[in-house]
Parts: sequence; C-alpha cells; structure tokens
Amino acid sequence: MAEQGVEATTVAQIVGRAGSSIGSFYARFSGKDELIHYLEERVWSDVRARWDDALASDAWKDLSLPDVVAGVVRLIIQVEQMAGKARHALAFSPKNAYGKPPPHRLFAAHLEAGVGALLLNMRDQIGHPRPDDAVAIGYRTIAAAAREFAVSDGHPSSDDSAMPPNGVDRETLQAELSLMFLSYLGTAPTFGADSPEDVDFFEIWS
Repeated sequence: MAEQGVEATTVAQIVGRAGSSIGSFYARFSGKDELIHYLEERVWSDVRARWDDALASDAWKDLSLPDVVAGVVRLIIQVEQMAGKARHALAFSPKNAYGKPPPHRLFAAHLEAGVGALLLNMRDQIGHPRPDDAVAIGYRTIAAAAREFAVSDGHPSSDDSAMPPNGVDRETLQAELSLMFLSYLGTAPTFGADSPEDVDFFEIWS
C-alpha cells in the first residue's frame, strides 16, 4: 500500500506478499477496508506505547526546561515524520467508519497531554503569565510546523535524514523550533550539553 497506494493494492497482492492465501485472509477480514482499520489500530497503539516509553525515560530527570524542550521538540519531529508515513501508507480519512474517533486523532490528544504534563511539572521555570495556555498553544504550533516540514509534495520522505523541501536540515529545524517554543514560554533560550539525545523513539518502525 505504501508502494502503490491503497486503491491500487489488491487482496491478492497482499496475501501474495504475506505468503498467505485468499481463504486465510477472508477468514480474518471481511475485506481490504477491515484490514486497513486493523492496521490503523495496530500502528497507533504501537506508536502510543513508544511515546509513553520515551516520556517515561530517566533521561528527562534533572534537566533544565531548555533541555527538556529540546528533547520534546526532537520527539515531536520524529512523531510527525513517522505519522506522515503511516498516513500516506494507509490513506485513512479523518472520519472513522466504525463510529469512533480515529486512532491517530486519539494519539494526537494523548501526545499533547503527555507533553503538557512534562512541561507543566516545570512551571516554575516558565515565564509566561499563563503557563497552561502557553504550553498548549506552543505545543500545537511546534507540532504543526514539524508536520509541515516532514512532508514533501504530499509524500513523506523515506529517508529520516533527508532535507525538508525548503532545504532546512532536521538538526537546524529542531534547534529553531526549540528556540521558538522557549521564547513563547518566556524562558531564556540557552541549551546545555545534556539534552536527552539518547531517547530513541522511532529508530525502529515496524
């Protein structure tokens, strides 16, 4: 589906690639739409578990707010990169055919809540007069920017190190978005050497 699009992919091609059979496929799924729904649920439950593990890492302990923001921005960029690939491969719509919020929307809300809790635990370092609003608005602004830079001509790059369409490399993007977020939070944008670079989030995507 990632190679040729959802519509052009047939059940016969799917079972052929899987080394399975048409009979086995229909014993489990009513059709391609149900398979896509299953994959969507599977992808985002896996993403959520990885995100929770990343936020629970000991690498965040004893860091300053600038370093935490730098780590959070790095994770958000990775999330948007991989989320874009999943959206392209599965081609799901904002509406869920099964009558409940789609998994990627639920994940987005969960991600925002996790970042909010992490940053608001350091509210004494936030200079903005309304920390809760600043964290929520700042997060959405950074996520939107990361999403825009992760997509080229509507198709996310398969190379995580590839340069975004305007030529800004990802290291620069991370640094500039971190500065933007910190400035909005009302915090002096200085970074130490202990930013949690060892928090591996989407190093393996399966």
